[in-house]
Amino acid sequence: MSGEYQAQKMYCFWVKLSIREKHVAVFAFPFASHPSSQLKLTRHLASAAPTVVFSFFNTAKSNRALFAELSCDNILPYDVSDGLPNNDVFVGSPLDAINLYLPGAEEELRRAVRVAEKDTGRNITCLVVHAFIWFAADMAEEMNIPWVAYWSAGTCFLAAHFYTDLIRQKTGPDDEITDLIPGLKVVLLGDLPSEVVFGDLQSPCAIMLHKMGRNLSRASAVPVNSFQELDPDLAKNLSSKLNNFVHIGPSNLKFFTLI
Repeated sequence: MSGEYQAQKMYCFWVKLSIREKHVAVFAFPFASHPSSQLKLTRHLASAAPTVVFSFFNTAKSNRALFAELSCDNILPYDVSDGLPNNDVFVGSPLDAINLYLPGAEEELRRAVRVAEKDTGRNITCLVVHAFIWFAADMAEEMNIPWVAYWSAGTCFLAAHFYTDLIRQKTGPDDEITDLIPGLKVVLLGDLPSEVVFGDLQSPCAIMLHKMGRNLSRASAVPVNSFQELDPDLAKNLSSKLNNFVHIGPSNLKFFTLI
C-alpha cells in the first residue's frame, strides 16, 4: 500500500466529518516540537475542511509562539494550564515540566473544552489528539465521538509502547529480544525508550506512555508522522492492530505548502 494511498485514505476519513457545525478539539502535547508538528497537521485538515471549527488546546507559552504570526479563520487557540502556580517561573528539566503538567491535564482540558463549546456555540464532534494524551479515549467515549490519536514520530517507537506489556514479560538477562514483535526481527534493549523497561516505570511520564500503548486500539484513526516504506513489515503489523493506521508524514516534507 503506497504512501499516497494512505494519505488519501486519511483524507477520505476526514472529509466524512467535514460538514457544517462540526467542531474538532485538538489537544497538543505542549513540549519540544510536538505542538508545532500537530499545528501543521491541524492546518492541513483545516484547509481541507474550511467549514469545520478547530479549537487548538495548548499551554499559553506555546500558543504565543505558534500563533504570533499565524492567523487562520477556522483554527482557534485556547490556553490550558502548564501546572505551574500563577506567576511562578519554571526552574527545572524538561521532564520536570512534563511531570508538572500531567497531573492536572485531564481536568484542565475538560474545562477548556467547555469554554470552547460555549464560545463557538458548537459541541465538540471529534478529538484530534497527540497520542500521549491517552485519556482522550475516555473523553471521546463519553461524548460518543471519534478519537484520532496522532503519533508524531516513527513506527518503531510506537510499536515499543504498543507492545510494552509483552516486552516487559519477555525481557530477560540478554540484551536483545528476537522474533517478539512482528516486523522487528531483533530488538536491542538499549534501543528501547527508557520508559519501556528501564528507569522509573512509575513516573508520570512512564505511566502516560504505558497507558497510551494500552489505549491506542480504541482510537478511530492513528495517523503517523512517517512513511510506510521505512518499516513496511512493522506497518503491516500495526495496521492489523489499530484502526485506520495511516502514514501521513514526514510533515516537514508533505505539509510545507501550508506553512
